[in-house]
Amino acid sequence: MPAEAARLLGVPSTTLRRWLVGYSYPLARGARRSAVPVVAGGRGIDPELRTVTFLDLVELLVVKGFRNEGVPLKHIRIAAEEARDIFQTDHPLATEHLETDGRHIFGRLQDEWGFLGLVSLSERGQWVFAEAVEGYLRQIDYDLETQLAIRWWPAGRDGSVVIDPKIAFGAPHIADTGVPTTALYEPIAAGDEPEVVARWFGLDPEQVEAAVRYERELRAA
Repeated sequence: MPAEAARLLGVPSTTLRRWLVGYSYPLARGARRSAVPVVAGGRGIDPELRTVTFLDLVELLVVKGFRNEGVPLKHIRIAAEEARDIFQTDHPLATEHLETDGRHIFGRLQDEWGFLGLVSLSERGQWVFAEAVEGYLRQIDYDLETQLAIRWWPAGRDGSVVIDPKIAFGAPHIADTGVPTTALYEPIAAGDEPEVVARWFGLDPEQVEAAVRYERELRAA
């Protein structure tokens, strides 16, 4: 649901709703202008009824990353529309082809012989040649065949915490264990020691501490 997605991403629920379902704003003389959603599939859907899939979640993560880098929302929206056509996918922001220089969004094009170059998606197809891979894109694992996101490492690849839609019902968990981070955080918050909790779940204390650190950062956000 959108509320849980907002919690995982650390963004206000109102911001997430704008990205998912769009918004409208008043103009002069009583007229209004509408902005379509950035993430596909949200048009005309009540935010309370909107189901957020894992690929939606990854796209929202990428939107957040681009916005944090200063990319205007208009450029992100244009880039998503352009990438949807170029890469023939309903989840253009969840592909592994994206890069940014902090202002525009590029699509990395390649054929069976290798890298061809970058096309500026936010400028509707202008070719460029640059290297500007951002750290938040490196948090995502992609399927080799579909080239769509299959796994997200929200605390970084060294953080032990992963979100995989096929494990723990998509909840954040400790990699290779399936133990949700909330199941480790709650007894620690109640006063139990990490070593004790680690024994309960057959984990290392470091894994418990990683889960607690991640959950605390979520709550602080």
